[in-house]
Amino acid sequence: MIFKNDKVKRIFSIFCVVIFCNLTVGCNYYRVRYGEVGEGATTKTIDRNDYRNNYYVLHVGDAMWEIKNFDLANLVISGNLATFSGSQLKMYERMLDGAGKRVVKNETAYTYQIHVYADSFSKDGEAVKIKEVDVTRIDIFDINQGLRAASVIGTGLLVGVGGLGLLIIVACATACPHVYVYNGETYYFNNSLFTGAVAPQLERDDFKLMPDYFTGSDKYQFYVKNEKEEEQYTNFLELMVVEHEKGTEVYPDQQGNINMVKAPIMPTTLKDDGGKDLTELVGYHDGRAFVFNNASDQDFSHVYAGFDLPENKANAKLVMQVKNTEWSGYVYHEFTKLFGSYYDNWVAKNQRKKSREEMEADQKKHGLPLVISVKKGDEWVDIEAIDLVGSISYNGLAVELPQELLNGDQLEVRIRSGFMFWKLDYLALDFSANDGYELQKLKPSIANGNRDKDFIDELSFDDESYMDHPLFGDSTYVEYHGLNVNTEKQRTLILHSKGYYIPLAEYDTKMDRKELAKFKADGELSRFSQELFEIQFGEMTLTLE
Repeated sequence: MIFKNDKVKRIFSIFCVVIFCNLTVGCNYYRVRYGEVGEGATTKTIDRNDYRNNYYVLHVGDAMWEIKNFDLANLVISGNLATFSGSQLKMYERMLDGAGKRVVKNETAYTYQIHVYADSFSKDGEAVKIKEVDVTRIDIFDINQGLRAASVIGTGLLVGVGGLGLLIIVACATACPHVYVYNGETYYFNNSLFTGAVAPQLERDDFKLMPDYFTGSDKYQFYVKNEKEEEQYTNFLELMVVEHEKGTEVYPDQQGNINMVKAPIMPTTLKDDGGKDLTELVGYHDGRAFVFNNASDQDFSHVYAGFDLPENKANAKLVMQVKNTEWSGYVYHEFTKLFGSYYDNWVAKNQRKKSREEMEADQKKHGLPLVISVKKGDEWVDIEAIDLVGSISYNGLAVELPQELLNGDQLEVRIRSGFMFWKLDYLALDFSANDGYELQKLKPSIANGNRDKDFIDELSFDDESYMDHPLFGDSTYVEYHGLNVNTEKQRTLILHSKGYYIPLAEYDTKMDRKELAKFKADGELSRFSQELFEIQFGEMTLTLE
């Protein structure tokens, strides 16, 4: 099916991206959040999460009761104690274990639970009262409303386009540790750490720009969570606080160097493999991105950018806003399924025995990293391969350009990706001096793991000691104290992490040896991605205009 009306095609394509990249069609998912407690905060937490059909549960020591007729007034929780049992208890145990996040329709009523932990309470018969000041912790279980809303949109759309074969289940594999930053109301899923470091030998440093919700505060707080079936090992977690002049921007590079951006130069030309102008997609940081969906003869997708060079070419750097697509996670999941029940053996015998250099070369030949090249004469010279950054937020980063490649008054840049593995939202060139800033590096002040572990030492030093999150649902609450506060300056926060993770997957199918043999060829994962897309969407052309 081909849409000939460009406007209809653009609108429909955006909906298709929503389906494939943000939901599993027709399903709900539970989530676990941690509420703020303390004077005034406990009341606000409960008020914000009062769905009127919640199960309220009281924990004191090892004891647990359901609170019937729950009420909160005058900073006192009141109600009647009852046995916590039945389907709601089974759902709680399931959510506590982190098992099966998908929730079918007849289970959703049992998912809405607020668990209140207290040091003490008063009791008269079955009537109970808990003072707000005695509440030490609040756990909130509910349905991820964003995914549920997207499912409704997706289902309605699918009714009208069933002929395109979109009725499939997509597993959006956003692996690696997840970071939830406190924004004043809740802990917001903001970013992920060292995406793609799927083996000990791939352990690496990662630098992510973080939101600064409270520019006047000297404290920063977030959770690091394991929300996938994988073992996660974090070696180091440092907060970099950069104070700089207002109106300037800070972009880290892959080595953690600070790059100042004061006068970005936009490309004079921006095209894809087919010669299509990408200025509206890549020329502005607005969330409208190029998704590398045009494969060339080399089985990869490219962006070609031309720049006018100034006379003074010192401090040359590309600056960009990028993230991975959720589709790339689906492709990798489909690839690992080809190993069937032999998957664990493949990981043990191949992945973990290869050197870091071999594994990085494998990733590059299949189009996983974003490869930046500069044209020298008639040849393209690769200058950097950008590691996977995750699909949660656009990440700003800089790439230094070698002076020997900046000849003449023109610069040609090529950016290469596997088919639909990356999104490029913004690209510019800057020559600003990397000065005029102050850098503060902070170790965690608090690092409390959910299994009563203190991870301060493990996260404070780059050594052989790790914060381990081996189980689905493991989390650590992290705080940094003493951030510089200067109302005359602008503040940019960068989270420096280092670590790796090991995906855990089990398949009960047979190995597809014939299909796997194809992956010995360069670019096969990119071709595999395109084949999967064509199977699901047929002849429809995907754009994000």
